[in-house]
Amino acid sequence: MTNSEVSGDFSSDLAGRRGIHIVELAIPSAADLLDATDAAGTLHPSWVFRGIKEAVRAEQLNLLGHTDFVTPEASSIARFPLQEYKHLRYLVALSSPPAATIGTSSLGLSLVPTVALPGAPEGDPVTVLGHVLAMASKSDNTHLLELDGAIHPDHVDSGADEQLWEQTLRVAAELERRTVITYQSQRFDGLEEPADLVPPTGFGRLHRDRSVAAQLSKGFELQQCERLSMMTVPEDAPTEEWIVAARAKAGADYRATIWHGATPDHLQDDLAELFRRMSVDVPTAELEYEEEVWDAERVRARDADASAGGHVLLTTLIHDGAGHPAAFSVLEIPIYAAGFAYQNETLVHGDHRGRRLGLLAKALNLQALKVFRPDVQRIHTWNAGENRHMLAINDEMGFRPTGWEGLWQRRL
Repeated sequence: MTNSEVSGDFSSDLAGRRGIHIVELAIPSAADLLDATDAAGTLHPSWVFRGIKEAVRAEQLNLLGHTDFVTPEASSIARFPLQEYKHLRYLVALSSPPAATIGTSSLGLSLVPTVALPGAPEGDPVTVLGHVLAMASKSDNTHLLELDGAIHPDHVDSGADEQLWEQTLRVAAELERRTVITYQSQRFDGLEEPADLVPPTGFGRLHRDRSVAAQLSKGFELQQCERLSMMTVPEDAPTEEWIVAARAKAGADYRATIWHGATPDHLQDDLAELFRRMSVDVPTAELEYEEEVWDAERVRARDADASAGGHVLLTTLIHDGAGHPAAFSVLEIPIYAAGFAYQNETLVHGDHRGRRLGLLAKALNLQALKVFRPDVQRIHTWNAGENRHMLAINDEMGFRPTGWEGLWQRRL
């Protein structure tokens, strides 16, 4: 990173450039959450955070045609105090100065509240143009800064994106991160245009729209495309047929354990080992991901994060005859909304591949889902375009492409 990228008094000159004001969210403590929760148990987000979510919903509806990926305000905020493994920084672009601030961030930016604290002045959510969420791992991959965010479709020409990026570079410098990774979704239309951007893996493609142009202008390189897929869950899904066929291939030595919610104590170490393997076994192209450090404590923290965010995890874990973990699959189901779920991690340990354990784990989970949450009508999932084996299993189960998600990387 050059000095010119991170020097200067951004908190004054940059903040007001073109009428845009960059502020930072104050990450709430557990005590703040209690103060912002009323007698009925409802957590009240601040006007800033309501504006952030309105921008995200508008962007997702514009990009993908649905808002299934948007977590409600209270569910997102409830996760904020849980930062044992990941440090979060929220930068927000406003069209006017905030009505009141609660301090100054380490970057010299005005701090604004995430929750509606008693007596705090109210602002207008419409003034939120967009945001960037910077996530920095604490236990591993300490060279990375991962970004998520959104610009409201009505304000893509406001200059908010560029100013948020300048501040993000300052966050990267402050946290001593040398590589930035970010994500970008496009709806799947089945068309292949000569100007499409194809990652070095050769799988997937992005049309060169204004969002792609913006990533290129910041110096990012497209490294990988993940296929977004959705399965409509039919009432007569042939889960039993898949299970019988997979077990015939796997043999009688493998046994499955299925649960929802927190991982049982005696299975936490086994699940941690499979998560560690997943961090190195799943295709990541030239993205600078390093092996993750997993143990039982981190599994418990993951479970607590999902629960705090209003999600329940449905997990199938498969052991071999010697009791070693061989495969697992996880469905993440929102409690706050009916009708959809996310197919999250699925992994078959390298020593056990070729026995249809991936299909077995997914089918057992789907069978359990139809009993546990029969209201779920659609399941979303993401897979690297070059992960042909897992994509073949998904296609067999009825998943169909709905979009591409580009994974972009810039080395600073």
